[in-house]
Amino acid sequence: MRKDAETGFNARPQQVVRMRLLDCVLQQNKAFTQRVAGLGSEDDVVSVAPGQRRTARVPRPKPDPFIPIIRGWLAADQTMPQKQRHTAQRLFDRSGMN
Repeated sequence: MRKDAETGFNARPQQVVRMRLLDCVLQQNKAFTQRVAGLGSEDDVVSVAPGQRRTARVPRPKPDPFIPIIRGWLAADQTMPQKQRHTAQRLFDRSGMN
């Protein structure tokens, strides 16, 4: 072990390298957070330009009318052996959405 001039304590060379690496990473992290802080508030990032606002309602998903039927199939599958249960492909085929 030797006394390091920068750290001021006795350390193995591997420990000195690790400490210098940690210092370097911490300095980079500090610089990154300062750059991000300079970008503005979260509201500035989330705000949408007036011409970009959604005016029409979002349509419901296509499988929406089939959800009660599919839930019934899945409930019935709980009593079936594992190999006989519906796969995602089988549910899609039976629902008639194709």
